[in-house]
Amino acid sequence: MEPYMASNTGSFHWPDLRALWQRFSKETRLAFLSALLMGFVAHLYVFSNLLINHDGALSLLSENAHLTSGRWSLAFFSALSGIYELPVVLALLVVLALACTAALTVKLLGISSQPSILLTAGFLVTFPSICVIFPYLYTADAYLFALLLNALAVYLAKRWRWGWAPSILCIAVALGIYQSFVCYAVGLFLLDCILSLLDKEDIKRVSLRGLKYILTIAAGLVLYRVILAVLLQLAGTALSSYRGMDQAIQSGVLDYLRALPQAYLEFLRFFWQPSYLGRLLTLAQQCLLLLAIACGAYLLLARHLYKEPLRLALVLLGIALLPLALNLISIIIAGQTDVNLLMEFSFVLFYIFMVKVMELALGQLLKEGLPWRLPQKWGKRGALSWQAPMSAGLVVCLALIWNQFCLVNTGYLRVQLVYENSFALANRIVARVEGMEGFHRDIPVVLAGNPASTYGNRVAFPQLEEFPGMYTSLVNEYCGTHFIRAFIGMHKRCATPEQREEVMESGVLETMPIYPAQGSIQEYNGMILVKLSENWDLNAFEG
Repeated sequence: MEPYMASNTGSFHWPDLRALWQRFSKETRLAFLSALLMGFVAHLYVFSNLLINHDGALSLLSENAHLTSGRWSLAFFSALSGIYELPVVLALLVVLALACTAALTVKLLGISSQPSILLTAGFLVTFPSICVIFPYLYTADAYLFALLLNALAVYLAKRWRWGWAPSILCIAVALGIYQSFVCYAVGLFLLDCILSLLDKEDIKRVSLRGLKYILTIAAGLVLYRVILAVLLQLAGTALSSYRGMDQAIQSGVLDYLRALPQAYLEFLRFFWQPSYLGRLLTLAQQCLLLLAIACGAYLLLARHLYKEPLRLALVLLGIALLPLALNLISIIIAGQTDVNLLMEFSFVLFYIFMVKVMELALGQLLKEGLPWRLPQKWGKRGALSWQAPMSAGLVVCLALIWNQFCLVNTGYLRVQLVYENSFALANRIVARVEGMEGFHRDIPVVLAGNPASTYGNRVAFPQLEEFPGMYTSLVNEYCGTHFIRAFIGMHKRCATPEQREEVMESGVLETMPIYPAQGSIQEYNGMILVKLSENWDLNAFEG
């Protein structure tokens, strides 16, 4: 029976899920299942622990809507998991979104061998950006749905003649969740064109499809901006200045041109000298890059692309543009703010591209006949298909995935240590505050500064040096009162902006020592002040 067909009597029948599942190719099914399984294993830590950072402490029990950050569709997709930080629910949705993205990526890039599919799924679900996304647990599910929408946009635009229309909508909605992930769609579009040219598809046809892809991306960006402008107008608000959001699309031509070299440098540094890899794995990754380049050169020669100068030029141009496509966000913001690991998830496509190139090179070698074979006694059929360099590439990929698996869990440990340290610190501060003479329930507590972590700091976790959102204590001027209220149960009202301004102008904080010294907690004009560090800015507090 067809999946959605009713019986001859006209009675309703539930869809035949088994038949529906069988309609997908075996490669797509393998990518989905392997990503689902590896995703659950890699991020099991998140399922069993409440991981929050400074932003999470503010959003623990609240809706996730950030129109002023340009994320007008974020609230809708966050609502799929409710307004609370529920680790099991959120992690389940994230892993499901990753698995669907892996399936679409394998389908789009035509990855066919089982080792390549498993490596693709492994790189996707363990890429270090995931480790940065999960501490922002309240928004992690929506962010990964943005990734899925970008992959879906590419599939729709490629699969159907009129697929560009829903593709534009998918890109616009994904931008409304999290802008940086549009680079994943741009990267997939470009890789599709490069691989099509390598497969000797008609140049004119590929060029027209590439033009359609460019117009689809541009239209998605325009639609996103139009909807954003309308919603901002209706809400009577404007884009915030956070991380240069209000200026990111207003830079001049020279600013964008100056951003091009920086985009290349960031990309090259990430893959040639990654901050999170040790010396041995860094060397291994460099060798993997060289092996992929060698495989690519072999493909160009073996497929005689040098006999077609235009095709060869387009392939080389596409590869040269790949770093810009994957790091397009760096150009869009044009130096208004820095690009961090959270915004670089699209870089995972370069790993996948290297896997695909090695798969193509091996297929070409098998097609032409391997130049050497292993002895008859080493294989049932007298020959093994893996050559030494290819086997080395596979081992390096597995080693990198294993390292990323360990790395993301190290990041989760780091986040939990921050929470444990913050919880203990908050308890000690509350005990001293409640012991003060004249303390009463309605007196506001003002936290000034951001204390250094007492354990598990940057020195203890050097591989996480450039991972954002993992080092900030939860007892600080930004979110400390909310953290104390939620986790310690001390229901304190927040100081008003006028009260904070009064404290800053009084100069009283300059005369106070740093906690835990005597005098670091004082009563001042109907408020209790707690000085946590020499550097403080009460305007950072978000009541």
